[in-house]
Amino acid sequence: MYQASPHSPPPPALRGKLPWRKTLLGVVSILLIAVTFHHVDPVEALTWAKRLSPVDLLVATALLLLNQFISSVRYYVLSRSFGIEQTFARANRINILSIAGGLLFFNVVGQGLTRSSMLSGDRKPAIFGVIITLIERVISLATLLAVAALCALAYFGSLNLSMQTRATLAITGLALAISLGATLMFAISRRQRLILRRFLGARGIRTLALVTLLSLAMHASMLLAYVALGLALLPEAPLLSLVPPAGMVMLGAALPISFGGWGVRELTAAFAFDYVGIGSEAGVTMAVGIGILSILALLIHVGATSLVPSASPIPEGRSAPPPAVNHDFLPILAWLLPTLCAALIGFQIKLPMQSGLLTVNLADAFALCAAAVALKAAYPIKRLAEMWRFPHLGRAWAVPAVVVATGFAIGWSRYGLISWALFNRLIGIAVLGCYLICGALIVARTGDRGLKTLGRTFVLTAACGVILEWGIRRFSPELEMFIWTPISTQFIGFIGNPNALAVHLLIALSLTLSGVAFWKRPEAITNTIIAAVLVVGVYFCDSRSGFVCLAALLLYFLFHSPTGHLPRLLLATAVILGIAKITDLVLPWWGSRLREPEIALLFSPRSWLVGFSEDRMASYAEGLRMWQEHPLFGAGLGAFITESLRRTGKSLAMQNSGLWLLVEMGIAGFLAALAAFAWILRSIFRLPEWRKQPPLTAMIGCFLVIVTMSIAHDMAYQRPFWLFAGALLALPNALRRRRTVPPAS
Repeated sequence: MYQASPHSPPPPALRGKLPWRKTLLGVVSILLIAVTFHHVDPVEALTWAKRLSPVDLLVATALLLLNQFISSVRYYVLSRSFGIEQTFARANRINILSIAGGLLFFNVVGQGLTRSSMLSGDRKPAIFGVIITLIERVISLATLLAVAALCALAYFGSLNLSMQTRATLAITGLALAISLGATLMFAISRRQRLILRRFLGARGIRTLALVTLLSLAMHASMLLAYVALGLALLPEAPLLSLVPPAGMVMLGAALPISFGGWGVRELTAAFAFDYVGIGSEAGVTMAVGIGILSILALLIHVGATSLVPSASPIPEGRSAPPPAVNHDFLPILAWLLPTLCAALIGFQIKLPMQSGLLTVNLADAFALCAAAVALKAAYPIKRLAEMWRFPHLGRAWAVPAVVVATGFAIGWSRYGLISWALFNRLIGIAVLGCYLICGALIVARTGDRGLKTLGRTFVLTAACGVILEWGIRRFSPELEMFIWTPISTQFIGFIGNPNALAVHLLIALSLTLSGVAFWKRPEAITNTIIAAVLVVGVYFCDSRSGFVCLAALLLYFLFHSPTGHLPRLLLATAVILGIAKITDLVLPWWGSRLREPEIALLFSPRSWLVGFSEDRMASYAEGLRMWQEHPLFGAGLGAFITESLRRTGKSLAMQNSGLWLLVEMGIAGFLAALAAFAWILRSIFRLPEWRKQPPLTAMIGCFLVIVTMSIAHDMAYQRPFWLFAGALLALPNALRRRRTVPPAS
């Protein structure tokens, strides 16, 4: 791992950049405020804001300054536990500038990168900046959940959750525990488990307890700032009516899915404060006020730290304390973060936005952190181009991002800012890029063992999800109705979509049949059983395109599978499916759950054509009409959902990824994206021995899955494809070369 020499100067790439950070912070903050007021009535917000007196604003700002100061104390405590000796003034400066960095690019990533760059300038291991930020984020989210629960208890007297909410939370927690447990027991190696035990079991319990108390103090000061503004706006409101929604707003703003909490904070405030009877307008005004005052407090803090003379980060005459941990963190994070992504990638939630639903995956935060670690491992950044099996592959991956960014600019110029286009598509392609780098990191740093760990984790969690959902649906129908509220027996998993779940299962099947994810040897019976469970899962998804894709995938691996035991797979599939069907006959209450009209609908041939004729044909007709109007460069990102809402009164879902590209990016964008993926396939097929390389055969299988499923659905943004595209096309051990820094002259 690259380690800065104690006598080496700061890297040239980091010199002179910190003054620009302040200017860029102000510009981005103004843009974010403009985006927020695009979704809020400025006149109504101004009416509420006029009730705030200067004293109220001063009190809230002082509480926010206290919040940031406690944050600096927390960072100082954590940095000392890692053996980083520095004055508190220097730690405070690093932390405050890292908060500014968090406003520029998500919370956790911006903070981690800023701290890493400043620690590198102080001739200290830059990776500690990422690690400390991750620890802070995990503890903050955990304490915020506790604060939100306490707020609910204080307001309601008890957590009066509905049966559906309780069942969903319980089953989701159980599925997460099974996923992580299966990964720990069967996916990672014995040596990795030992390293993880040492990594997590390092001394520092007292430090973590102190950091937890400091986090609670931070949340208390932020909560008081919300209450101060709430009492100023609504002096007649009871105090306990302000605390619960404020806690929920803080929890929403802390999620690493937005820039500095903007957007999510206001959306949560609109629902939370309206739920307790205060009104969404007042809640949004409070949220916007906290956001603006937080930036003001940050600018005050930055100015105060600039007035303090720059002191040496290491006090003279003092030696650094012994670190609480002394492991090489980069190799650990290089396989730990991608493995967590593979284990959690099947769990996602949907947040309502103005133009549709924003899909948030539990693995997104780990993918963003893995991308930050990859930037450190590949320093300088141009080394990212060396991670791939084929030269210039990095440029090919950049083509889809350029196409989407161009479409976003065209759409903004024609329709204005569309939140769906901004969050789901533009920021979405950046998140997918992080998944791509995340998958490449584990292979480029840890080699084929890392690829096997990643593949095992994803395959195991997918199979466990199928078994869990089958068990709940077959043996607990009451619980099933609370969780999935089915009108049929289609499996949707924790993704909420049968077609997306089929994509996950088919990609896992491709990894299994290719030999990428194997136990002991590719011919092991374990692989056959797991592959059979995945095939049965695709069957229960009841996806027409999934059935077609499954047949194509099995036909492909009939000629290219290294195991050569597809007949055994079909036999195991028949046995498992037979057992599943027998339970339907043995359990008498299962058949009575569906009423006669529903049974007739399920087995009617017309049921296979209704969705196609009504949904897809409407989206195809609307899409072709829009493409004819803008054939060359498209109508712009977000144009389809905007036009369909204006013309038909409802949001039509695009049912074909290729047509989506033609409609919103035109023939130019379609051909550019097609040429990039065609070049990747051509590079694979030109290798004479590609059939004997499991990663390449698995990559062809993943391409086959995503292309086949995208014909009838928009599946271009499926996270598992991008995660494993990066892992399967990465060059093993490309980032393991040690580099030295020449001593200063």
